[in-house]
Amino acid sequence: MSDDARDDIVALNHRRRERRAGLTGDFKQAKADLHPRALFARWTGQKKLQITNAADVGKQRLEKNAPLIGLAGAAILLFTARKPISNLFHKLRRKAQQAKDPKS
Repeated sequence: MSDDARDDIVALNHRRRERRAGLTGDFKQAKADLHPRALFARWTGQKKLQITNAADVGKQRLEKNAPLIGLAGAAILLFTARKPISNLFHKLRRKAQQAKDPKS
């Protein structure tokens, strides 16, 4: 066997070992990436980011529409309090009527 053929075989063997080491490293990395703990951590990170983004969008929309939201809140408050307000006016009218007409 000549020295050139031996050198070629040694070089091929060296490249084979390097590629095998690379595959082993890739396998270890894939194993670490696919571990349930890593998957859960990645998933929770994504969900936290989505919640943060949704909160930011909500804050911006709230700031943009604050007067409209306040007006809607006041309308809802008046709508829910319409019966007690009506009863109060009715009582005041009755008292005023009784004060005018003491015989009844």
